[in-house]
Amino acid sequence: MHKKEHICGEIYCKTCKDFYEVGHLCFMLPVEGDKFTEYTLNDDMDTVDEDETKNQVYIFFDFECTQDDLVECEDGFKPERGTSKCKNCKKSKCGTYEHKPNLCVVQQVCLECLKEDLTPLSVCENCGKNELIFSGMNTTYDFCQWLFSGENNGATVICHNFKGYDSFPILQYLYQNGVLPKIVPSGAKKHVYRSPVMQHTYD
Repeated sequence: MHKKEHICGEIYCKTCKDFYEVGHLCFMLPVEGDKFTEYTLNDDMDTVDEDETKNQVYIFFDFECTQDDLVECEDGFKPERGTSKCKNCKKSKCGTYEHKPNLCVVQQVCLECLKEDLTPLSVCENCGKNELIFSGMNTTYDFCQWLFSGENNGATVICHNFKGYDSFPILQYLYQNGVLPKIVPSGAKKHVYRSPVMQHTYD
């Protein structure tokens, strides 16, 4: 039973656990204890720990990739009629072009510089350079070496296509280095995961 009385024209949202007008859209709740949410939504700013707020960093990134290298089995790719698989190895991956990151643009902000006019050259006294660029064939390695360095401990990392392709280079790097992150899947996609090494949260 819901404690609030029903009002005609309203529906109950199972995510928000409250009644709203028809057309209410929500997809996920704010992370409990998230400093960004507390800072932006809390009217009483005296309740926010200034040191914790100042140190909260958000990292946004995006990979760009090449698709120049054909993936083939030892016998070479030979299409099987009526399917997308290789006739020789029976695998659908054979005959595709491998995605290899060759550019990663990173922007990082803290709650001190979030509302400032940031540029590719701007530097925050608290979180450092606001934009970093990693490029070349070692893009994934260089980016992950920086990302998992001590300076980014506790950061929240956000990427627009993280539940799609952009999570795979990072997961591959972690697995190759013996790190098993906690993954929250959404079907076959990776939605959120936490790295036990540096306590990052990804979305």
